[in-house]
Amino acid sequence: MSKEIKSLIPLLGPDGRINEEGWARHPYFAYEPGSLKGTRRTAVERFVITDIEKGWNLCASMVLSSGKIFSSLIYADLVSGKAVMMQTRGRQPIPRPKVPSSSTEDGSLHWTDKEKTMTMTFMHKGAARYVVFNAPGMELPGGTKGLLGDFSLQQDYDDESLSMAHPSATDPGQVTLEEQIMGLKPSGGFIRKGWDKDWLCDDGASAMMTWIRSNCRQWPKGTRAMASSGHLAFHLADGNHDGAIWQDGGLTHVDDISIKDGHVRDSAGLVDLVFEERCMVGIPLGRSYEAKEAHGFYSGTIAGRHIDGLQGLISWLH
Repeated sequence: MSKEIKSLIPLLGPDGRINEEGWARHPYFAYEPGSLKGTRRTAVERFVITDIEKGWNLCASMVLSSGKIFSSLIYADLVSGKAVMMQTRGRQPIPRPKVPSSSTEDGSLHWTDKEKTMTMTFMHKGAARYVVFNAPGMELPGGTKGLLGDFSLQQDYDDESLSMAHPSATDPGQVTLEEQIMGLKPSGGFIRKGWDKDWLCDDGASAMMTWIRSNCRQWPKGTRAMASSGHLAFHLADGNHDGAIWQDGGLTHVDDISIKDGHVRDSAGLVDLVFEERCMVGIPLGRSYEAKEAHGFYSGTIAGRHIDGLQGLISWLH
């Protein structure tokens, strides 16, 4: 089990190596942009928005790495059992966008590819986060074309998040700082599928965010299971990696997790879930990786609670 960090600490020492490997309940690892050295510095921001009442998941991602930018949208319709994805890529504009140095810092990221097939903006101001995108040519389940979204999400800073700092297994000078923020509450928003406008369901919508800064040359491979609802959420990674369960804003740390054939367990007996897949998409990431993402429902027990049909997803990177 990795160490819990309980107070603010610089992420890196004078030698550029990680000061203290471990995890924290708040963003205690102080990181300065540009302090991570190397030719492959990567920033990832990803939002997963779930509407349980309407039966869909939406994943919006931006990755900035080595002067390039990648953006992707995944829309999963769990009612019809179909999922679609659109991905664009290109060179970062000059001057380079200012990447926020922490998950709590105000800032914005914006991207439009040359062909204008997708426009995406992430903004953060105070406790509010905004996700705006437009993909007019995206082919959707059911035959309609075009996906547009505009969401306002609220973060409660009193809620605990999972912040993690780990060196590469092969090079201690390569470091990944990651934060998983669960239980973001949509305070407004919609998606427009073709001409069909679908407002978020106030009682059935929630969101989660992944925030990563890294200089690792190889992305860590593995499997992740995650779900978010109003009072219960989890993010679990297989192997001896840090994971967490959130209940009403409080965090329970979990590690030594096994995810195999849709069965999610941990060695301490906190988690025993079965995932029922409804749809899957493949994610092109180049010749070095194979990535897939499945959307569906979790049933079983977690942290002493029985759940039946909790909407979520599993992602694979191998």
